[in-house]
Amino acid sequence: MLLFAVILQLVAGVAAAYAPSYGLFTFIRLLVGMAVGGTMVIGFVLLMEYVGTKWRVTVSSLYHVPFNMGHMLLPVFGYFFRDYVNFQLAISVPSVILLVYFCVLPETARWLIAVKRTDEAIQLLERIAKM
Repeated sequence: MLLFAVILQLVAGVAAAYAPSYGLFTFIRLLVGMAVGGTMVIGFVLLMEYVGTKWRVTVSSLYHVPFNMGHMLLPVFGYFFRDYVNFQLAISVPSVILLVYFCVLPETARWLIAVKRTDEAIQLLERIAKM
C-alpha cells in the first residue's frame, strides 16, 4: 500500500501540473491529498513497528518535521516558481525521494508472520533488537 500511495502521489502531482481545467485540477489534487495521507499514515505505522518503546515518543515527533518543513517552504517555492505548472512540478517531483523507502526498509515482522515466513521475521526482530 505504501508503494501504491507513493506512486499515486508522484503521478497525480505531476498530472495536476498539466490539468486542462480547474475542475480536473481540483480532483487530481484531491487524489494527491489522499496519497499524502496514505504515505504519512502508512509510513508512521511502519516506523512505529521498527522503533522500540524507549524511542517512540521522540521518533514519532521527529517523523512529522519534514512534512511541516514542507509547509513552511511552500512560500519559498511560490516565490521562485511563479508559473503554476512549474510550481506544481517543483512540489511534486521530490516525491521520488520516497521511492528510496523500498530499497531501505525491510518487510515488517508482522507481515512476514502473516505470510508464514516466520524464520525471516525472527531474524528481522533479532536485528532490530540489537539496535
